[in-house]
Amino acid sequence: MSATFNGVGTLQFTPDNKHAFITSGEKSTPASTAEITLLEFETQSYYLIAKVLFSYSDAFDSDNMKHSILFDDVSIFEYSVTGATTYTEPDNYIPLIIPPFTNVKMVTQNQSGNARSVWNLITAEVKGSIEQFNLEVKA
Repeated sequence: MSATFNGVGTLQFTPDNKHAFITSGEKSTPASTAEITLLEFETQSYYLIAKVLFSYSDAFDSDNMKHSILFDDVSIFEYSVTGATTYTEPDNYIPLIIPPFTNVKMVTQNQSGNARSVWNLITAEVKGSIEQFNLEVKA
């Protein structure tokens, strides 16, 4: 853990290592129905009590958007925004506990096939640390 800023798309820690954040920066969905990865990172021996936000920098009118959160390539959360749904950011934070030693991936897909600007943000409290032991199997 470090308080040095390593750039957009990297997990950043406060100097006291009690909080962390990561943002994808603005990205565009392709003009197809392909998924795009907004964020991907791996936790170490800590876990995160997080708030996750998927957002849009432009109106999506009648687009159908699908968002997924994956832990170690297993989907643990998925939701869709359909039609001209009103999207108010503070009401759309997803509470999430992210375990230690987990690959976290946030993906989105515009199922209507239109290019849209999207971004992702995670803010979190950093908790605990797990001591690693040698778990060799003895014959």
